[in-house]
Amino acid sequence: MAQISYFWGGEVTGDCGPYSDDTFSDFISSLMQSDRTTQSVITGSLNELAVTNPGGTVIRVDTGRALVDGKLYENTAVVDFNVAAPGSGTNYYTLVLRKDFAAQTVRLALLGPSSADYPDVTQTDGTLWEVSLAEISITSAGVITITATAVHISIPMKVTASQLQDDAVSTSKILDNAVTAGKLAAGAVTETKILDSSVSANKLASDSVTAIKILAGCIDYTKLATALYPYTADGSLAFRSAAGVLSELAIGTQGFSLKSSGAIPLWQNALGAVIRFSAQSIASGALTDLTTYSSEHFDNGGFHDGTNPYLTIPEGLAGLYLLGGSGYWAAHATADRAREIYINIDSGVSYYGQCAANHDENSIFHLDVLMVRTLSEGQTIRPTVKHNTTVNLNFTMDYFWAIKIA
Repeated sequence: MAQISYFWGGEVTGDCGPYSDDTFSDFISSLMQSDRTTQSVITGSLNELAVTNPGGTVIRVDTGRALVDGKLYENTAVVDFNVAAPGSGTNYYTLVLRKDFAAQTVRLALLGPSSADYPDVTQTDGTLWEVSLAEISITSAGVITITATAVHISIPMKVTASQLQDDAVSTSKILDNAVTAGKLAAGAVTETKILDSSVSANKLASDSVTAIKILAGCIDYTKLATALYPYTADGSLAFRSAAGVLSELAIGTQGFSLKSSGAIPLWQNALGAVIRFSAQSIASGALTDLTTYSSEHFDNGGFHDGTNPYLTIPEGLAGLYLLGGSGYWAAHATADRAREIYINIDSGVSYYGQCAANHDENSIFHLDVLMVRTLSEGQTIRPTVKHNTTVNLNFTMDYFWAIKIA
């Protein structure tokens, strides 16, 4: 018969009965089994007929349900079998579920032993139908090996993107690492299919999400769990903490720069200090350190102690510095002479940045010095001046600074 339909009432008209139990079994099998020769155990039902060796030569089958060629089988208590060790070599067994048409039963059965290989199942429609649950071997030394062969029932259908209701796939519906590249059709993941914050790192297998699997523009930050996308404000930055956790660096203050403390990024104001000096009388002809410290313009990093007339490179802040000073000599009424300003690094050792000039002796004379130097922890920087006007002459240092640039 090429065409038939099920099920109808009566016994005369069209495709009506009477129907045999085998017809009903075939109907159930066609709905639930894509391969009745191998599929049997119903996933998630009781203990899924798990096969174990609790000790000795005992082979134990746990509780569970199965569909054997369309017949529902249920086992609510453990069933034990015994295997025997051979005098030499290995004995092989096959544990099966057997559908006996004449006896009208489905029961567990142990095939074997065979000294050559695992016994084959019998599958004769209308007489005997067996499906394998496990293959068991035992050596002459009594070593037992159990290999599960049960194929679980799966519904023979594919779920396409159009068959999913919007928001149907939530985090709780997806096993950890269950989504692999092979499970996704190209372009199947659209924005409407993803609940806000539902996709977390443990739901995705390694390398499962490729560009071809995602429609353009379908993933924005609302679709990602906080652990995957920890941003809470526009302009914030994500970074990996020392503990390996994705973290967020909030937006920095204007004028601050991005620095690092170990491996952790942070916003920081410019590192350095600017101090000022009041007028100091300078004798002619000798290099003279300025000592008339008056105030601190700013200090970020601990370069100045608030008292002494110099700056010190703090611990941990060795590097490249921009050094400079700006000040002026008082007017004098003698002949033109050279007047100079220096940056003194480590007192009595090195002098840099000489600026000299001859100008109208009756005018206030401004001088500036600027340089870039690599400095080490503990080195000191102070302003030093010199003139040769032959009289004492006041010098005022408006600003003296050290700013870390690298």
